[in-house]
Amino acid sequence: MKRWFIYAIFMICLVISVSAAEEVKLESNRVLLIIDDQWNDPASYVIQDSEEFQEIAALLKLWCVPFDILRLDQEPMTINRFLDASGNPAYGCIIWDANQSELAAGINYAVLKEAVVDLGINLIAISNRIHEPEIEKILGLEYIGYSFSTDEIRVNKDHFVTRPFTDQSIPAERKHDRQKCVQVKLAGAEAIAMQGEYPQITVNKTSPEGPRVVWLGGDHEYMFRDYIEMRTILKRALVWCTGYAIYKTYPRTVMVKLDDPGTAQCAFLAHWNYPTLTREQMRLYLNEPLKEYNCVMNMHVCSGFVNSRTRRIEVPWTQKFVDDFGNKHDYASTKAGLLDGMKEGVLEIQCHGWTHMQPDLDSSPGPWWDAAIDGEKAETGWYREFYDTRRNKEIPSAVQAFTLGKGLEGLKEQFNVEPLSFRPGGAGFTTFYPNSILEIAARLGFGTQAGFHFLGPDRIIDFSPIVGETYSYFDQSDDIKAQFNQDDYPILAGMHDRDIALDSDFVRKCLESLGKETKYISNNEAVAYWHSQISNNKSDQIIFEYDQHYCKYFEDHSSVWTLHIADWLQNRLGKREIVSQQGKVLVKDLAEVNNLILEPGLFKRVINIH
Repeated sequence: MKRWFIYAIFMICLVISVSAAEEVKLESNRVLLIIDDQWNDPASYVIQDSEEFQEIAALLKLWCVPFDILRLDQEPMTINRFLDASGNPAYGCIIWDANQSELAAGINYAVLKEAVVDLGINLIAISNRIHEPEIEKILGLEYIGYSFSTDEIRVNKDHFVTRPFTDQSIPAERKHDRQKCVQVKLAGAEAIAMQGEYPQITVNKTSPEGPRVVWLGGDHEYMFRDYIEMRTILKRALVWCTGYAIYKTYPRTVMVKLDDPGTAQCAFLAHWNYPTLTREQMRLYLNEPLKEYNCVMNMHVCSGFVNSRTRRIEVPWTQKFVDDFGNKHDYASTKAGLLDGMKEGVLEIQCHGWTHMQPDLDSSPGPWWDAAIDGEKAETGWYREFYDTRRNKEIPSAVQAFTLGKGLEGLKEQFNVEPLSFRPGGAGFTTFYPNSILEIAARLGFGTQAGFHFLGPDRIIDFSPIVGETYSYFDQSDDIKAQFNQDDYPILAGMHDRDIALDSDFVRKCLESLGKETKYISNNEAVAYWHSQISNNKSDQIIFEYDQHYCKYFEDHSSVWTLHIADWLQNRLGKREIVSQQGKVLVKDLAEVNNLILEPGLFKRVINIH
């Protein structure tokens, strides 16, 4: 009898524990970024020159965290903006980056309180964007002011949000001697980092089971652009608020591009003159070293050759001649080397435009066609395709659209590929409407401007505040290695076919200097991550959707993600596994940081936390 009683108690406890475990639901991983007038594009499409708003947007896209934007200079803040089509909360977290002092009157801040307190959407507020009393109440703070300080931010308590930096100063190395300090008093929040006498990072909960609230102080002008630590804290704040996040990291990862195969300037431009690479040169000095170091190189290729003798744009790969400098050019041999590299999986053909040269080669100070090799032909401005640097004026959008379209069409025919990366020749181009080449490229289906910009049908994001306004040259290994301490973005490096023509060991020496531990990411792989859609159905399931066009890299390659779980959710989840819809165990025992490797294929996939 006693044995049966014990067994009954055990079964009751088991049922209770299983029922309790089944009640754990994942919050939405989608973020709503709220701003005021920081977005310079009135059409809400291109994000550039937009202060810390741009930096946050760039980080979210690089991490592959899904987000929407509410701009209060154009949109009213109503509760419906926070709900999905079924009337449920559409977001797991709000990032508040709206400076109330810049807003027009009439913003109903009670709506924000309703979204956070009543709907349970978590909140992260940035810097001094907390003037409004309703926001102060949610944060558990009283705002005092915003002034310069030479004190560093010091993490004084152990908390998930700042755990990697407990008892440390942020940043470890300051780039700016004095920075703005947000002066606040605690009114219910808990300070986990201080700047002098003022709290600078705080956490708060409106109720024991209510939403989680984080405030990140500091100088908004520098915090995410210059300091890796603050980026990490922002990411961990997202994880702590929603309980988890799925994101992409790029540890010791380099994206390297090679420009100019197929172009004509090497035969006409005096200071950039060299013979095109032969198939044998490419095999020995490019493809073989790339294979040895597991490096895939992005080849930005032009599909049109400007022939001064015929005054026509022709297919490059039929050209075989000796130029006026005495150099032999065999473009058919170059193409054979490119095809070899594609077959061996070390070269990825991307778009460098159509010709790398001005569309107008006739007008003054031309014509270019019959100019002397040491005259007009020696002027660099003739060899820029998407901004007229010879005449110092923009090129009309219709001309650019035709030119880029022809370049794309040629590469499809010549290499049977659909490039997802575009790099304007000479890096000269216009980024503002109506002649923005970025918008033209996005409409044509490109997914990135060589890693410097995200291009999509929904928005364009300039990554430069995060990845740097310039990139390192491939042989500047010290500059590249100096960025190995971060994993928020792939490090961009560039070279030209000219480098190999002048120094056959150029690629091997660069790869050796970076070491075999370095990872390399191609443009197509990066675009596949940046265009992935990750969501959940507000249960214990996570859904991955890969676009057939932008994510085609994943058709034949695995995708690798980080699943990061906050301490409080780990405790609730207990002993669980992550299992694919097909029943394959992806993660055996959940830890704080889990590596998710998904098999190749573009099909929609669902993973379950059991």
